Amino acid sequence: MKDLIIETFKELNYNNVSLYDMLQIDHGPTSPYHKEGSILTHLEMVYDKAVELYPNDIDLHLACILHDVGKPFCRFYDAEKDKIRFNGHESFSVFVAIDVLQKLKIKCDIIRILKLIQRHADPYKYSEKNIKKLYTKSEFEDVLKIHKCDTLGRTPIKEVPEYNYELVESFETLRPKEKFITLMVGPQNAGKSTFLKHFNNVVSMDEVIEMLCPDKTYNQAFNEVDHDLVSLIYNILVKKYYKDFTYLSIDKMHLTIKSRNRTISKFKENVYYTTTMICGLKTLLERNSKRKGKVLDEKVIFEALKMFQFVYSGEKFIDEIYLDNFKI
Repeated sequence: MKDLIIETFKELNYNNVSLYDMLQIDHGPTSPYHKEGSILTHLEMVYDKAVELYPNDIDLHLACILHDVGKPFCRFYDAEKDKIRFNGHESFSVFVAIDVLQKLKIKCDIIRILKLIQRHADPYKYSEKNIKKLYTKSEFEDVLKIHKCDTLGRTPIKEVPEYNYELVESFETLRPKEKFITLMVGPQNAGKSTFLKHFNNVVSMDEVIEMLCPDKTYNQAFNEVDHDLVSLIYNILVKKYYKDFTYLSIDKMHLTIKSRNRTISKFKENVYYTTTMICGLKTLLERNSKRKGKVLDEKVIFEALKMFQFVYSGEKFIDEIYLDNFKI
């Protein structure tokens, strides 16, 4: 399996550079946690550790060898700290991993794999209080598997911390009483607006921008429009649609827990649904290049990908996930 995946790394190209070559970079001379060599060496070590500890869990093996494939896109030098950093690589790796998995064409639980990749550092990043808010017992135990493999699959080996948290078995998901409100989740070019063409009562920040500048391309309008006015109109529309309709869809990226909570705060207790749209990095970039008058700077897309978080059970949404516009 490992050899097949590495061959796929060699076949997958971004701007005429293979992912395999991109993964040859190291973590920087000042990194105290990665003395093993290249990113690829680390991925192989984590994969080998997963095979050793969990020999029958093929999905976990795949998640382990793909968990850091976004690092080459996130690498930057922090001059103040004199350190190489890879901020947001956990999220970015999801979109590169999709490209790899689609090329592999291996039968697997792709959503489990992608969630493990995006959340593999959560035990380090979140306090016990926040872990309890976001995770069920079984979900956190699953994340601890990749976290353990990641911790042990490096030089020097890190000590695996103990996480003896008393977590709930499941979160009670509130059911709608009066309103059916859906928050779209996903980066630019993932297909959110296309998906919503089939729905009524959609509130979109982009549509407000285009409404205010009907004779300009989107890029021209975005650069020239009064964004305070856009926000004002958008918020008025959200309140009006919420008051007037039973069904409401909100077309924003909602990439993070924080951004979803910000939207929820506009309502009482009637927000229950999210629709998460994802696709591979190559697809995102190809779609972007074809958007007439709406082509985004690649850096803008990359910054969005670094923030992406799958919806957690503790957020208490009923979440549907679409990969390349197909429900998973």
